[in-house]
Amino acid sequence: MRIFYKALICLSLFFSLTSKAQIVETFYEDGTLKSKGKVVVVSRKSTIAGKQTLSLKIGLWQYFDTLSTLIKTENYAKSGNETFLNGEVLYYSGEGVLLKQENYRHDVMTEERWLDTGIYEFGNLRIEFVRNSDKNLEVREYRNGELTMEKLQENGQITLKKSHRKFSRGVNDPPKMFESNRITEIEIGKGETLESKL
Repeated sequence: MRIFYKALICLSLFFSLTSKAQIVETFYEDGTLKSKGKVVVVSRKSTIAGKQTLSLKIGLWQYFDTLSTLIKTENYAKSGNETFLNGEVLYYSGEGVLLKQENYRHDVMTEERWLDTGIYEFGNLRIEFVRNSDKNLEVREYRNGELTMEKLQENGQITLKKSHRKFSRGVNDPPKMFESNRITEIEIGKGETLESKL
């Protein structure tokens, strides 16, 4: 009976340690802060990969440009062994102007609002928010310097003007604009593991 209780205590200790949120920061090559937020480490079984241990984003995540300016915030929620976008995602220009607000519920965008003109840049993504001659907001999205999508906001409605991105099946498919909810070694740093950063 004592072995059973010891095993139960060890098991509950294991679950409390693995489900505790930990703060993680990622950095650009020059040491400037790139992102910060919390992760929760979860284990789950997969029929293909067997048992997996994942570090998933949870709560508020903040992203910064190379000049340390806040350019994006995301909110993640947890249900079981999964996390998902839930709540506001805000996009800022390099000057700190709030450009765009998205609302999510369980990874599904429920609302998108463009608020001002400016440029959002992060990694290989550049989004330009401009006013056209009719005083409506237009958005041009570039990936790796190539125009991939154009949208128009007219009378509060956002419509896709043109997608310039072709995929292998020949289908125009606008890419998602939020970060993955998983933390990878590449994001953490060369040769480092998540555990070495915690």
